[in-house]
Amino acid sequence: MEEKKNENEERKIVKIRLSTAILCFIILALTLGLVFMYLYYNKKDDNKSTTSTSSNMSSNFSENKNENTVANKVQNALENNTTNTSNLASTKEDLDVNSELVKKLYNYIPAFNENRIQNNAYQTKKVTKETLDNKVLLAYAFKNLKLSESDKTTVVENGEKIEGWYTFNAEKLHEKEKEMYGNAISDESFEIGYGQGCTYSNGKYSFSSGGGSDEWMVNVRTITKANKENDMLYIEDKYIVSKEKENKLALYTASDSNEKLVVMDGSNYTDDDTLIKEIQSKYENKMTTYKHTFKKNSDGSYYWYSTEPIE
Repeated sequence: MEEKKNENEERKIVKIRLSTAILCFIILALTLGLVFMYLYYNKKDDNKSTTSTSSNMSSNFSENKNENTVANKVQNALENNTTNTSNLASTKEDLDVNSELVKKLYNYIPAFNENRIQNNAYQTKKVTKETLDNKVLLAYAFKNLKLSESDKTTVVENGEKIEGWYTFNAEKLHEKEKEMYGNAISDESFEIGYGQGCTYSNGKYSFSSGGGSDEWMVNVRTITKANKENDMLYIEDKYIVSKEKENKLALYTASDSNEKLVVMDGSNYTDDDTLIKEIQSKYENKMTTYKHTFKKNSDGSYYWYSTEPIE
């Protein structure tokens, strides 16, 4: 009996130890599970934080990169603009006022001595080919036109040839107009001076001369400087004009001016050269400075574009 009792107690102890072991195992498993869960979620949060930080860093880097790109573009634009400005400035070139080019272009400025007092390119305001009288442009182009004998057809009236009178194709004058002004001028009849003129009809001009006038005009001018810049060429000069009527000679700073600077006795001067030298010697300080602008054609040549007083 005693042995059976001991056996039962031993079995009971074994059962208790087994239950305790199972319980411990469960507790250990739960503990390990909690630990693993903690580590898992903690790592996930760390990853999120790392990803967010990385994303922010990437975003900041991108923004900084964009800012740098914009800044670089602005800087490059400024540098390019500076370079371009420098290049533009470097194209300016002073010219010899006695060079063939300057002399040639100076003769393109619509202003010549004539017996009819008309407003030419030298006025109290800026003048262009669009604002200057069409007849003045035509007359001055004709004065610079050199026709060969083969270009002229003698005028015949009542079966007789009129000495010094002739006709010519208007296209010849158009060529000179394009050379001097950049494009052709509308055809019309015009007077030149000292009883000379051209009558237009059906694509031809007829030149005639005769008669006279008691009006006399002399342009007095001297080139002071010239330069080229990009596609422009500029000439500056000093100018004064002498107008005579009935032996009374008056000086003006512009062809359209009504303000007389000086009144002289015109009968004392027998030729233009003497008068010009006299005026330049005595009235140089009364002359006005003018600026003449010439534009470049596609073929590299220059034509007169404008004239304006600058002093």
